[in-house]
Amino acid sequence: MGIKFTVSNLSATVGEDLPEDYADWFPKPDPYVRRRAGVLLHPTSFPGSYGVGDLGEQAFRFIDWPPDAGCSLWQVLPLVPPGRKGNEDGSPYSGQDANCGNTLLISLEELVKDGLLMKEELPKPIDGDRVNYSTVAESKIL
Repeated sequence: MGIKFTVSNLSATVGEDLPEDYADWFPKPDPYVRRRAGVLLHPTSFPGSYGVGDLGEQAFRFIDWPPDAGCSLWQVLPLVPPGRKGNEDGSPYSGQDANCGNTLLISLEELVKDGLLMKEELPKPIDGDRVNYSTVAESKIL
């Protein structure tokens, strides 16, 4: 005898063919009700004092905006340490480790607010129109 499973008030047995109407067992969501809008924005795109955006004040300010604009999703690119192969400098898609976070996204200002870092220990701000990940990484190593 096979294992039985039940969906709602209908049942089937593992190993046996499903009835032709099995797809009707599951509710069909209205596609218009499920439609949502969102924003694709990597945290490094936020303004930042240290050469790149992070998960600090600007991210907290941003998180309130999507619902006000009718958006319910915030999609980010991979949050792993950026790869540095050949001429790629900081591509989130060329990271070498999918199991760790990008330490450049740690907000130094938030560490000060949390008492984990003294304001006097902060590095000098980095100016520039383009991100230089090597410079950013060096400045955030305390």
